[in-house]
Amino acid sequence: MGLIIIKFILMATIIGGVIKAYFNYPFIQDNPKVAGAILILVVLFALWIIPRSLGFIFKLIIILACLCGLGYLGYRLFGWGGDVVHNLLSNEGSVFSTDSDTEEVPQTLEEAVVEQTESISSYQGHEKVAGQVSEVRSGYFFQMGPSFIKLYGIDAPDPVQNCTDRRGNRYACGEMSKEALEQLILRKVVTCTPVGGDGFGNYIATCSIEGVDVGSAMVSNGWAVADRSQSKVYIPYEKQAHDKKIGLWEGSFTAPWDYRYKVKMQEAQQQEEKKGILGLFK
Repeated sequence: MGLIIIKFILMATIIGGVIKAYFNYPFIQDNPKVAGAILILVVLFALWIIPRSLGFIFKLIIILACLCGLGYLGYRLFGWGGDVVHNLLSNEGSVFSTDSDTEEVPQTLEEAVVEQTESISSYQGHEKVAGQVSEVRSGYFFQMGPSFIKLYGIDAPDPVQNCTDRRGNRYACGEMSKEALEQLILRKVVTCTPVGGDGFGNYIATCSIEGVDVGSAMVSNGWAVADRSQSKVYIPYEKQAHDKKIGLWEGSFTAPWDYRYKVKMQEAQQQEEKKGILGLFK
């Protein structure tokens, strides 16, 4: 029996170390042949050791089941671990909703944008900058020459975000918002007045094209919303789109800032779960 336990511990240690290396080392992840060879070795080792450990595994399952039963009995009779069990069952403090937009956890381009704009310094340059737009990355973020511009006072869905139309069907509203800004300014000359910057030629700014404010055009057409945390200027344009039920307002959608927060929290939860699994082999 003692020899079986030693073999089992060695097996768990070796497999755990291999799995940890597989997930943690970029060299393995970036080399499919190495990753494949490691997986084959793990499978072969498991096929060799499992038949020799079935008796011990069965006994371990029985012991764990008994411990779980005793723990549940202690909880019911004496309230042991009551707070923990209550939180697990009721999911108190959960930030997730049943909103369909959070079913998947995509890698969002806008997370980098948010981090960049959150680090904006106290730069207060008001000198206008102008140039041709070379790339649009979302409904409020684009590149003009060497500079990246975040439109001040508005927000828009992530390029990967989905919304619901008036018939209840999901559609790629983030991509449509991006396309709306592309049609408006891509490969055209825009003039921007910075209200903030990072000192490296990147700005938060209000921009116009042929005398038309880009932010008001996006919001009034329903493909962006007013960012009240920055400005209230665009609220009337948002109300106009809402009353006409055009763009995002045709159906239902999650506010862009809420969507990013939910995705961020969901990713953090998945990372914690991953750490918990790998922690078994530390």
